[in-house]
Amino acid sequence: MTTTDQRDRIAADETPKPIPKRRRPAWWVYVTLVLLILLGGVGGFYGVWHYRANSELQAAIAAARQRGEPVWFADLEPEPIPAEENAAPFFIEAAELLGPESTAFDAALRQAMQTSRVSIPTRRHLPSCARG
Repeated sequence: MTTTDQRDRIAADETPKPIPKRRRPAWWVYVTLVLLILLGGVGGFYGVWHYRANSELQAAIAAARQRGEPVWFADLEPEPIPAEENAAPFFIEAAELLGPESTAFDAALRQAMQTSRVSIPTRRHLPSCARG
């Protein structure tokens, strides 16, 4: 048998508990959301801008190629000189015939440098294969 005190305690335990108030998010949550939205907007703007700029660039490159203009550095490379028009082998052969200790070559260069306003390269400026 239960006493009145026991009944009161049981009744007090059965009373509904109050619903806790809902807390608002902290200020940094709002700041983070705003920053994420701004970052998304800037990223989207950059993506659209990059796509449009790249499309315009590709169109300009295609138009220049269609007109026959060079676009890349490789397009500016000169055509190879045909063997019958290339004088480099003759100059290399002449330098080899003079030999590394030729004083005639150096004397001729000195004389040419004294009489000419244009500086003429000396023997040390020749490629190593031409020095002998």
